[in-house]
Amino acid sequence: MIGNECVGYSKALKGLAALALLAAAALPALGSAAATLAFTDVQGAERVTCPQAHGVYLAMLVPRKGLALLATKPFPGGQEVGVVEDDRIRFALPGMTVQELPVTSSQPGSLPIWGMADRTLEVGDRSGCFSFGDRDFTSEDDLKTYLHWISRDVFFRLRAADDAEPLGLRLADRSITLQISTPGHRPIRLKTREAGTAGIRLPDSESVYYFQPLILDEAAGRLAVKVLVKEGPFFGEGTAKEIAFVIVAPESPGVTPTDPVLEIRSAGID
Repeated sequence: MIGNECVGYSKALKGLAALALLAAAALPALGSAAATLAFTDVQGAERVTCPQAHGVYLAMLVPRKGLALLATKPFPGGQEVGVVEDDRIRFALPGMTVQELPVTSSQPGSLPIWGMADRTLEVGDRSGCFSFGDRDFTSEDDLKTYLHWISRDVFFRLRAADDAEPLGLRLADRSITLQISTPGHRPIRLKTREAGTAGIRLPDSESVYYFQPLILDEAAGRLAVKVLVKEGPFFGEGTAKEIAFVIVAPESPGVTPTDPVLEIRSAGID
């Protein structure tokens, strides 16, 4: 299979010689269709800033106060906090200043907005936003685990300094192809969904490497990729540990500080 796309367990399990596997990420289940909202270069009170966002859920970092989550549908822990009318969204969350921001909605007319303020997330002076599509969460804890993972594991790394430029991330259900190269072997191609997990075992190795990509710039093919490794059987017990967090593009690979070195490229976004 080396050198070919790895698109699922079914292909990967067709023989003992298979070296690449695709593992589905433990993401919340996709829900029914809901209206979407879009922000572009938004600046509000309390230094709320959103360079870009498009989705059913919009999360904004509020400096020194935490995270404000808005959605066009009810969700665990949320309550009705505002409304979209005349290309404006107005909402009020506990402990935060009332916000009124320009927005584009996929649904005409008045649209109720649900929201939640998460003050347990320490954002410092960071600002920015991220958005994602229509997903159903089983509980408030399930939702917060997802939000904190995006914030701490991705957003804060890309904006480590409090005074860094605001960042806007959009998570959708797009397909990503990664190309993994190691010295002496042909490249391996892995396909997964954004925020999903793709895994491979290298030839003559007991190590299993996992890759979790997020899209930073779809047009440029620019990705952030978290790389983890686990020793032992692919499906056996063990804990994967992180070994790298790299920014990659088609013509600008990221490399891991490992032996052997893994070279990672973005090879397609669909």
